[in-house]
Amino acid sequence: MTGLALPRTARDRRRKIILGWVPSVVIVAILIAGVVASIAVGSNTQKAETAPVAVSATGASRFDQAGLAYIARTRVLRFDIQELASPSRLGLPADAVTTVGPFESLPLTLEFSGKGASVDTAVTSVRIVTASGSVTRISSTAQTIGGFRGLSVGLAAASGFGVDESAISAFLDLARSRNRSGQPYSRTLGPGLAVGVPVSVRVACASAGSCTIGYTASLAPPGS
Repeated sequence: MTGLALPRTARDRRRKIILGWVPSVVIVAILIAGVVASIAVGSNTQKAETAPVAVSATGASRFDQAGLAYIARTRVLRFDIQELASPSRLGLPADAVTTVGPFESLPLTLEFSGKGASVDTAVTSVRIVTASGSVTRISSTAQTIGGFRGLSVGLAAASGFGVDESAISAFLDLARSRNRSGQPYSRTLGPGLAVGVPVSVRVACASAGSCTIGYTASLAPPGS
């Protein structure tokens, strides 16, 4: 059976009606997509603006709630010596002792940057002393095991901080002999100035061969 054909004028009118709707539908779809995208971008921008800042612009650690949570999660604590001139910008109080740690199961990587040098070492805790709006002292503690070899690894950062190599070598000779005899011993080495501030290292070893190693950076203002 042959279908009934519409007159040419009727077909033309129908085509015009159908085609006339197409641009309108497309325009509406584009407008809806644009509104949705605008809402998404605005939402993301708002999140970025309100998100807490965990580190400084140079990547140094901050010590407010967001910064401390970030340190605990990443197990990395970074100091930029230049930024320590304005501790309040890093979330540090004007007069206090701020302690990070201890982290016994997974050590903290402590990094100092200054004068073009960057030195890092594994520690279990860090103490930051501020007085009158200035950072005066940063000290760290690390526990080592494994006798002489563990001590050697723990002291690897000392030369990076600028501690005299001959002093480190002499101390390791002492440690080797004391470990064999089982006698406790302790020494302070340094300071070194490689990162722009004096950094010394204190080592105290028990008769069992376990040692505590502490690095201390002194930042007391001149005349204090």
